[in-house]
Amino acid sequence: MFKILHYVPSFSPLSETFIYDLVSGLEARGECENVVVCKRRLLIDQRPFEPVVVLKKTGTIRQLFNKISDSARMRIHEDEHFRTILSEFKPDMIHAHFGISGIRVNNFIAQHQIDIPLVVSFHGSDILLNPAQIKSFQPNLLKINANERVMMTTPSQFLKDKCLSLGLAGDKIKVVNNTVNEKFLGMERASAWDGKQKLKIVILGRLAPMKGHKYVFKALAQLKQSFDNFELHILGDGPSRDELNALAAELNLQRHIVFHGAVAHADLPRRLSGFHLSITSSVRTEEGYDESFCISLIEASMAGLYCIASDAGGPAEVLTGKEAFTYPQKDYAALTEKILACVNDPEKMALQADELREFMLARYHPEQYFCRYISLYKNMIDGAQNNSSASSL
Repeated sequence: MFKILHYVPSFSPLSETFIYDLVSGLEARGECENVVVCKRRLLIDQRPFEPVVVLKKTGTIRQLFNKISDSARMRIHEDEHFRTILSEFKPDMIHAHFGISGIRVNNFIAQHQIDIPLVVSFHGSDILLNPAQIKSFQPNLLKINANERVMMTTPSQFLKDKCLSLGLAGDKIKVVNNTVNEKFLGMERASAWDGKQKLKIVILGRLAPMKGHKYVFKALAQLKQSFDNFELHILGDGPSRDELNALAAELNLQRHIVFHGAVAHADLPRRLSGFHLSITSSVRTEEGYDESFCISLIEASMAGLYCIASDAGGPAEVLTGKEAFTYPQKDYAALTEKILACVNDPEKMALQADELREFMLARYHPEQYFCRYISLYKNMIDGAQNNSSASSL
């Protein structure tokens, strides 16, 4: 059995289910031993993985002098603690999640001349935003790229293409599509809409500009002119909530929209089974941010919901081959037409929802995901051991 040390800034924020699902799924399969090292631990009751080691913090006075340009390295106390963890756990390789983690670990092992395989997983903002916001970020990404013992992963070809535009080598980047937590595979399926009951629509995700909620509201305002027996349920919270409440009032949609706030991920399968249709309305922001993937789209499909998604970045790639479920991002008139097509033919809506679920299962099944990562780990560890044997001859 080999050992993997996972390094991540925070373990585990509400929106970052994919890292928790990865380490807990790897542990359950019994092929590797895993330890998580982080700077902050969150949601311990909801995500009870062990062992998790929280790095010792720097002193208060030193923290006053730490600037954002400092982000490429570990603080002195963290550095010492990390060396101790490596010495005690003796991992066969390190998996750094997010670009900033990869930068810190890569600089750390270079500074201390530690010869160990490193996987760096990029997830979105670390490639789409950080290089433009932090002056030292791209040069440090290129240092990762130059490390012969490094492989990088992205959840989509869309994000890999963005990596290539930053000068990272294509042969060092593997696309490993995200998956869903396995509890979604055995969940209760949603009942098909019969055309008479209230059509219950759901949006999953943070209330933030990149999620495009306002375009859904505008689409529903148009929909209401010909069909008003619907409710929109919003599962999630965030900085756009007040703006969206005001827009709902402006469009006279208050009785059609329910804000549920943040929902525990463990409760999501039960909640999803009460809806009929899911909308993913992601958009590209003025800052250049796109969705890099869209796990919530797969989760909704596993529940048996009919899914409509914008053609922005990751969601469009998730639905490659099923473009009939997409619409041009920000085009709320086109979204209205997609919803009306469901309203006008409930039987076709139910059949297509079932077809989409089978498509998602075939392409994004958890077993495929874990096999890809375990294979990647084994290849890198075997390569490191072979190089070590050759150098000792």
